[in-house]
Amino acid sequence: MGLFILAIGGLNACVNAPNYPNQPKISLQSASYTKGTAGALDSIVTVINFQDGNGDIGLGPNASDDPKFTKYLDRDSIEYNPFFNNLWLRVFVQRANGAYDSIAPFYNTTTDNRRILDTRYFDARTPVFVRPAGITDVEGTIRVVSRDVFGLDAPGHPGFVSGRKFYLKIHLADRAMNVSNTLVTNPQTIP
Repeated sequence: MGLFILAIGGLNACVNAPNYPNQPKISLQSASYTKGTAGALDSIVTVINFQDGNGDIGLGPNASDDPKFTKYLDRDSIEYNPFFNNLWLRVFVQRANGAYDSIAPFYNTTTDNRRILDTRYFDARTPVFVRPAGITDVEGTIRVVSRDVFGLDAPGHPGFVSGRKFYLKIHLADRAMNVSNTLVTNPQTIP
């Protein structure tokens, strides 16, 4: 099971703002894998930098009261609302044939018996950034720790084998539902 630890830091709101666009922009600061030992879980630590022109990054504790951020697309659906979380992280793992597949460890079944992969396993909500009055442009750092990433054993799991590679694909959305650029990490070898 994936456990996320989110830390947000380095929030900068400048008086002489650089006039960032309202669509968030993200860049990779670092991504590292740590193999678990006896009693410790595997983990991937990802640190991303972000910039946002209107400073509306993060979802508060009552965000799910807003229909835009409810867990499901509607009350009769089991299809997840992609904006329930605002940080989307996908893990892609190399198969024996060299191709990469996204980890989607869980399935949901729709009312018409379609199976939908639940790729939200590693997604998260970042906290709301509080900025000084009159400041809109913000930049900062988001640190995400995904634990027990390679301990998954579920349908659709491509299998983690030492020596194969994995990479991450990351997006960040703001409260106006502006989605950032796609950040793709370089492949790393599974120890």
